[in-house]
Amino acid sequence: MSLRDVVLTACAVLAVPVVTLAAVSAGPDGIVSVLVALVGLSSVLAALANKPVLLIGLLVGASAVQRSLGALTGSPIALWLDDSVLIGIALYIVIRLMTRSQQRAGVLVFILVFVAFLAVAFLRSTDTSIGVYQLRQMGVPAILLMFGMVVDREELRRASPVVITFIAIGALYGVLELTGVRPIDPASASDLNAYSNTNIRENGLPAAYRYFLSDGTVLSRVGGLVLNPPSFGILAASGFIWLRFSSLKRGPLFIILAFLFAGMTFASLGRGGIVVLGLAIVQPFLTKYSGRLAFILVGVVLGAVAYSEFAQQGQSGRHADGFLYGITYALTHPFGGGFGLVGNSVNQAGLDGSESGAGESLAAIFLTALGWFGILLLGWLLLRGIGAGATLPGVALTAAVLVAMVSETAGGLDAAGPLWILGGLALADKRSARDVLKDVVTRKRGVPTPVAADPARAA
Repeated sequence: MSLRDVVLTACAVLAVPVVTLAAVSAGPDGIVSVLVALVGLSSVLAALANKPVLLIGLLVGASAVQRSLGALTGSPIALWLDDSVLIGIALYIVIRLMTRSQQRAGVLVFILVFVAFLAVAFLRSTDTSIGVYQLRQMGVPAILLMFGMVVDREELRRASPVVITFIAIGALYGVLELTGVRPIDPASASDLNAYSNTNIRENGLPAAYRYFLSDGTVLSRVGGLVLNPPSFGILAASGFIWLRFSSLKRGPLFIILAFLFAGMTFASLGRGGIVVLGLAIVQPFLTKYSGRLAFILVGVVLGAVAYSEFAQQGQSGRHADGFLYGITYALTHPFGGGFGLVGNSVNQAGLDGSESGAGESLAAIFLTALGWFGILLLGWLLLRGIGAGATLPGVALTAAVLVAMVSETAGGLDAAGPLWILGGLALADKRSARDVLKDVVTRKRGVPTPVAADPARAA
């Protein structure tokens, strides 16, 4: 061993107790900060080692425990746990694009254009702190979609047991909640998000744990380990899609997990989660046997019926109104208006524009910020999802986009992270806009749209 290796090894050995003592002396914030740094470093090493399965495991695991960790330690720094994994994921995307010359040119041009639009939207923000917050809300789905695009299909299948396991652990915690047992007090985590509703109502539970029917009846919801019912509903439904996507044999375990994820989706009483679960069941069947256009028509009818029935329950009407305001604003403002015009963060901060009341829609933020470009991109993603609707990645993409229209929760890593990643696989093939539109309007029974042009990535 050379003198250099000896010195580096000695420094590494000495660093362990030094960092440990420093973290302990700094209290919970110090310990959590070290954990966040270690997770971020692990994600970078996983990217450099070409380990996408490990990256997915780090992301899903960090998302699953960060709120519970924050509640137990009282440290809001815990919310950076899953964000730190994005560093490795972004690095992995760059490495894969640089090593795939056939994909590089077109994708890089689009990335540059997209980043330029986001930069302009940020510079036009009505408030810098809100601009940073909403820039992250837009950036997270974009990064995860690109990650799903560059990861091989078989790598995603190999990651499915990890994803399913973490979601199942949270779902089992949800079952415990149904019995009235909550080992972790969700109220202690309610102040970890600066733009979340912190009002406490009935039995000491945060407002998000209550669902108000139009007749005044109040129902209790379960929030799983993410300690947030809307997020948990989307996550549980995503687990159902990943379960069907996995190679797990269709036996007793598969059936138990399917009922567990479906049951917890309904127990969360999350509208977004129920939409995702409904698409996971209906979209592949309708697309395969009746065609994509039939799926669109049925979806529009069911959506209209659902809205008329549930608009007065909880804040269902506000979710839809937020998206309608966003699309209307985008149509009348071709270049958008930048960040900080709509959204829950704007409403709760009382900024100019909050009088519109538009919130609960991630797409509304995107559309008001980017204008016509936002409309084109959102429409393109929806068409790609519907075009690949006979496949589970296509279902995931369709679900992610639709939920983003009616919920800001769709931008949360701990809610829709796995959904966006799997949806990215539906974008992996190089298909023209004309081909996608043709597939959508043409009835093709029993012929699933390929999710990748490369045979090595095909189903």
